[in-house]
Amino acid sequence: MWDSGMPSDLNHDGVVGGADLALLLNRWGAGAGIGDINFDGVVDGADIASLLSAW
Repeated sequence: MWDSGMPSDLNHDGVVGGADLALLLNRWGAGAGIGDINFDGVVDGADIASLLSAW
C-alpha cells in the first residue's frame, strides 16, 4: 500500500480530509491500529487533534 508520509492520512489517498475523520471516529476508543495517529495504544482525543491539525 502506498504511504503518503502523513500519519493523519488514514486511507492513504494523499489528502487529510473527511474520509480520514470518518475512519478515526469509527475506531474511537479502540486500541492500536488505524486511527491511533500518535501510537499511544488508543484512538482518542489526541488522535483527533492531530488529524484536525493536519487537515
